[in-house]
Amino acid sequence: VLVDCSILNTLYEGDAIPVDWAWDSADGIAVQDGARLAAEGCVLEGNTGIGIAAHSPGTELLVVDTVIRDTLPDESGLGGHGIGVYDGARMLAEGCELEGNHDAGILVSDSGTKATLVDTVIRDTQPDEYGEIGFGVVVQGGGELWAQGCDISGNTSVGLYANHSGTGVRLLDSVVRNTLRLNDGRYGHGI
Repeated sequence: VLVDCSILNTLYEGDAIPVDWAWDSADGIAVQDGARLAAEGCVLEGNTGIGIAAHSPGTELLVVDTVIRDTLPDESGLGGHGIGVYDGARMLAEGCELEGNHDAGILVSDSGTKATLVDTVIRDTQPDEYGEIGFGVVVQGGGELWAQGCDISGNTSVGLYANHSGTGVRLLDSVVRNTLRLNDGRYGHGI
């Protein structure tokens, strides 16, 4: 359990990342292989790769009243997600604020992966290094999202993006607004 912690400006350097991890990054928090983590009242800012990553079946993540902002892409230009939930992990985020991350504020990917968002704000997600994407929320590859009372606003390209067979999204009492177009005028879609 992490309470009232700050995790700031993690940097990737050389071969410091374990071989079995999916990206060459320096995530603020990484939980995998069936581990459980709860974070409450924390601030994650300026980290590289993913602010908080949950990966693999049996992995559980609880994030409450936490701010995740300005996550940066890794050396290869990938990532910058505020929260990434993958490969069968489960996550509940309540009362959180994700702001100014890159590529995706929240990414939920892969069959068996489930994420729940309650009273959470996802805003101002910035485009990737190619000037594309900047989605507020991405659900893909059979992942599932249940969101209630959320504000998805000011993101770039698409506010909430769902893709692939088996992917499920349930959005209740939430707002998707003010999605920005790319510099070339494309997109600007809410959902």
